[in-house]
Amino acid sequence: MDFLTSFNPHLILGACEIGVLISYALFGVTTVQAYIYYGRFPNDSSKLKALVTFVWVCLLAQVVSAGHAIYTVTISDFGQFFRLLGPAPKSLGVTAFFGGIIGVSVQGFFSYRIYAFTKKLYIPMISWCMAFVRLLGITAYFVAELQMTSVPVYVEQWGWLLTTVWCVTAANDFTITATLVANLISHRSHIHKRTVPLVDKLVMWTIATGMLTSIMAIVVMICFVTMKYNFIWLGVYLVVPGLYSNSFLASLNSREKLRAMNDSLLISTLNFAAGLSSGPKSSVG
Repeated sequence: MDFLTSFNPHLILGACEIGVLISYALFGVTTVQAYIYYGRFPNDSSKLKALVTFVWVCLLAQVVSAGHAIYTVTISDFGQFFRLLGPAPKSLGVTAFFGGIIGVSVQGFFSYRIYAFTKKLYIPMISWCMAFVRLLGITAYFVAELQMTSVPVYVEQWGWLLTTVWCVTAANDFTITATLVANLISHRSHIHKRTVPLVDKLVMWTIATGMLTSIMAIVVMICFVTMKYNFIWLGVYLVVPGLYSNSFLASLNSREKLRAMNDSLLISTLNFAAGLSSGPKSSVG
């Protein structure tokens, strides 16, 4: 079975259109989160603010290029399905490149957070190495895509590289998430009992944001390996950069809620202490 005999517009064009629509929705959420971040944390370092801006700009480039690619395929080349056998729009390669840059940047940030939390370099170094391998991979298939002569030939020739990149991506996300969760749990037994809910909340957020991107990378890989002759894998991949961007900004903006939780726990503790100290006084009076 080849590309032509298995052609199904719902699985090839429809999957990409759905992926683009979801990526645009995630870009809107990211934009709102970036606006909230700059409003809530004006005293953050200029480097962190620059990273937020960089991730947002890369996501903008990713969704614009994805929109151009799907417009070219479904509108400019409308009804000319044989063109799918030729080279893909150059903007599709740009989409993949900027999406990969976002993932590498976010993984690098969370790896640095591990170092700041543990003051140990061996796991962050492993994570940074995997991120660097991913960067090399996305650069290689971006260059290959610019020289593409046929989509089916490109998929057959460079499929091993795409699979490798997604395996490394999933492994890195899992490593980061597992390390952060393990360190939070290890500190849980050494903190005040009334602070435990705060740590539990951090653990849940870390698992939710970290494992989602890892699972999505695995889903992309499975779709690619089992269904090479449709673009379901590409539709799923278009969503991933938005998930990375939102997990990154959610981790920054969650500091406000965690701070409020911490203040609430402190107030409860003070009120409880005040109640204990006022009891004997009232009985004496």
